[in-house]
Amino acid sequence: MSSHKKLNKNYRFIKNNSNRIVVFCGPSGVGKTLVIDYLSKRYRFKKISSITTKDLNKKEKKDGSIQVTPLKFKILETESDLFMSVRNYGNAYAYSTKNIVELLKNKNTIIIMESPCSYIINDVSILMPKSIIFGFLPPNKNFIKSNLKKRDSEDYIKQKIRIKTGEVEKDYLYYASKFVKIYKILQKKNDPTYAINQVEKILLEKGLIGINNIYEKRASIELTALKYAAANCQAEK
Repeated sequence: MSSHKKLNKNYRFIKNNSNRIVVFCGPSGVGKTLVIDYLSKRYRFKKISSITTKDLNKKEKKDGSIQVTPLKFKILETESDLFMSVRNYGNAYAYSTKNIVELLKNKNTIIIMESPCSYIINDVSILMPKSIIFGFLPPNKNFIKSNLKKRDSEDYIKQKIRIKTGEVEKDYLYYASKFVKIYKILQKKNDPTYAINQVEKILLEKGLIGINNIYEKRASIELTALKYAAANCQAEK
């Protein structure tokens, strides 16, 4: 089979099975990682590891992300081995098409991936039309500033770039929601379980988690969420 035919086959397979893909978008520092980690641990959702040109932190390495040179990334793009290739914060990010296909072959697997809000209309809605999209929003600008300070305590310039880009991401999120179904998740200050509760409710309605799971394990949700919140504060140090 030619590489072009194989690529089309893989893209069709992902599109047809995109009902088992959950997409997270929103400004950097809004708290997406907390919810992703919770779903991965509690419900065994599979977070797709990224291929990127950026320097990886300890958590990203632990999660299986792969760092490549800009030249290698370009070669992978040319060979059509990358899915959802994006540029953000001066770096390139993508997912392995082969990895996504292999995971989706298991009918019981639900995968999570992240996307810039600006890619929702022209990429996510076309490549993954049946996916569930969550757009995360902060209660205020200070919420993001506080989270970014914990993450990049020694890099003031990086904080400013992410905060500025975050404002643009919010605008894209609201714009995209006019054309694509996006479940807006509003974060709440000092309550890491608030966003988790919103996401769980929607996933339950969509049948991606069982009703027994959500109620049988409700007693430990707050402790689990606080544990991950504390871990995230230290992840980048």
